[in-house]
Amino acid sequence: MNTSRIKNSSILTQAGLNYSSRDWIVFPVDKNKRPVCKWQEEATTDPDAIQRLFSRPSATGIAIATGPRSKILVLDLDRKNGVDGIKTCQSLEDELGTLPQTLQQKTGSGGLHLFFQYPQDVVIRNSAGKLGSGIDVRGQGGYVVAPPSLNQAGAYEWLNDFEPAPLPPAWMSLLIDKSKSKTLSSILSSTTSRYGQKALLKESLAVANTPEGQRNNALNISALKIGQLVAGGEIASSDAIKTLMDAAIMCGLPEREAFTTISSGLNKGMTEPRKGFQTRTRDWKMRQEHELTSLHLSYEQKQWQPTTKPWPILSEDALPGIIGKFVHLATKDSEADPAAVLATFLIRMGVAVGGPTIDQRPYLYIGDTRHEPRIFGVICGQSSKARKGTSAGPVTRLFTLTEHSAPVPPKGVGSTSQGPLSSGEGIVYAVRDEMQQWDEKRQTHVVIDPGVEDKRLFVLEEEFAAALNAGKRDGNTLSATLRTLYDSGNRSPLTKTSRISCTGAHVGICAHITLDELHITLPNHDILNGYANRFLWVLAKRQRLVPIPKRIPDQEFSEIQLEFFRSITMAHDIGLMSFTDCAASYWTDIYDDLSQDTPGIIGSVTARAEAQVVRLAMIYAICDQSKLININHIKAAQAFWNYCNASARYIFGDISQNKLDRIIHETLISSDIPLSLTDIHAATGRNQKGEHIKAALQRLCDRGVITSTKIIDPHSKRSRTVYALIKCLEGQN
Repeated sequence: MNTSRIKNSSILTQAGLNYSSRDWIVFPVDKNKRPVCKWQEEATTDPDAIQRLFSRPSATGIAIATGPRSKILVLDLDRKNGVDGIKTCQSLEDELGTLPQTLQQKTGSGGLHLFFQYPQDVVIRNSAGKLGSGIDVRGQGGYVVAPPSLNQAGAYEWLNDFEPAPLPPAWMSLLIDKSKSKTLSSILSSTTSRYGQKALLKESLAVANTPEGQRNNALNISALKIGQLVAGGEIASSDAIKTLMDAAIMCGLPEREAFTTISSGLNKGMTEPRKGFQTRTRDWKMRQEHELTSLHLSYEQKQWQPTTKPWPILSEDALPGIIGKFVHLATKDSEADPAAVLATFLIRMGVAVGGPTIDQRPYLYIGDTRHEPRIFGVICGQSSKARKGTSAGPVTRLFTLTEHSAPVPPKGVGSTSQGPLSSGEGIVYAVRDEMQQWDEKRQTHVVIDPGVEDKRLFVLEEEFAAALNAGKRDGNTLSATLRTLYDSGNRSPLTKTSRISCTGAHVGICAHITLDELHITLPNHDILNGYANRFLWVLAKRQRLVPIPKRIPDQEFSEIQLEFFRSITMAHDIGLMSFTDCAASYWTDIYDDLSQDTPGIIGSVTARAEAQVVRLAMIYAICDQSKLININHIKAAQAFWNYCNASARYIFGDISQNKLDRIIHETLISSDIPLSLTDIHAATGRNQKGEHIKAALQRLCDRGVITSTKIIDPHSKRSRTVYALIKCLEGQN
């Protein structure tokens, strides 16, 4: 048996698994970069299929399918046969604008592969030389060879670890497949008015029917007219560019020339905004309505006051047995929220029961997906007075090993870090694998870093806002790293310079943040890319005023600690877990509800309900010292998930309305006195409807940012409601 081939197969398989964790479709290729399978049918992200594919004798390299399946688009800059695609690309950047920083790899021949996000709702196919000599495009139906592949010219290497960036519109317009655009665009965005649609149709027909010799001038005139309407709000700029490009192509103009003319005409036209007659009439009516509203707003709205938004209620079903006993003791004489204590405990317990290595860890298969008792959570309070940090105290004490602790599990309980979560590389380093380096003198690999033996890590991040801000920096890999650590526990570098990786890591994260900090710092793309739904969202508030909280009595605490340590010891040896028959039947009954699609941001944040409930049920079962998950364990997990789901709806339900909220918030900050509804309406420019302002005030009250008070006018004797900021003293959590 060829040991060299077996080693190469193992390396390629691991690379394929790493790429599949990014949802990239992979398949094997031979030394000539040709697929060794029916790749369009067999390319996959399935771990078992990847192992089978890369065990084939002819598999000497790995390829990634491009296009909508992997959601990537690649610019292939060749450097061979006297052609330099990199120089061509630099010349294009002078004309079309600089490309953003993005994921890059060096090809075997010394060229570059630039990875970009594949755009939605358009088709970009493979092409050679469409952008210029030496530049090929790999889109729908294409693929690129990736590291650690080798060919006759050399090795493929990753040059950085960035996420693929969006391709700028100017570049995109040259790549979109217009083979189906033989008629004018019929799908326009909702922001283009009826007047704008008619104007686009008129001008695009004029361009499409222009005879040769007059085409460029006609296109410029039409683009100028359309640009005026774009600036006036009648036409979306994307609709203008696409429709005019379609018309220009129909009349025979080259794409690059057409794009230059359209850009020039639109830019010139946008210096002179113009609206249609219907829009001008609508604007006049709106001004009349606003003036009337401002006259009567105080009287009509004077009786309105914000209601109290219902706070989620944690069901006792989420607190069975010894878990409930611990949470009740921890909150009995404390200001801590039981939901926050429970969340912190479940995350920390999930880390402890994981075992130092993957072969000492309980697991459960749902289909082909392996689940381990690993969860992330964010405890979210209305302010720093929510006592989020107080909830961590009893849990920290429970897992702190001292001479007075109960008998310690033989394999320990894992380590704890206070953060900060600032980079993907930092957290990978904390659970890193052994690192080896080739020693030329000895002609063997030598260990340069023994790595971390115990792969368990509990991160208590009390300043999650700082982590979210760090994740916004160019090149920061925190978001991508946390996604893969939640899913598989594996993270390998894509860079030539950074060789630190982790395999089988078992990381649990408990983060703290306030509602205001969250709304300001969590970017929408993190909500939508699966970062947010890896976390359980847990609302917490101060339950009562307790000037001098009492410590859990040592005797009761030791008894509880002993039971949990027994559960941890058992967990390290149970291996594969499974449902009882009744539990499997119950899981089938609730599966439809858990997997139901919810539209919008709420749906994005709660999209992993099934996985979260399964992992929670595993932890509840282990605390019961059982390798079988019964119906009560699932019900407990479901009860806690219901609280997290309700919390997510409370937290993210109105996130799309942040702009008006911020305007009102800033207005109240700058005011020395409470303001009435009429005052706030005037401060927003009198261009917001009363119901929108009331909804924003309601959200600010729900978040604990402002308060409302009824006062009596001494002259008219009428009551009115005024609003002011809640002045909270900053305190330590």
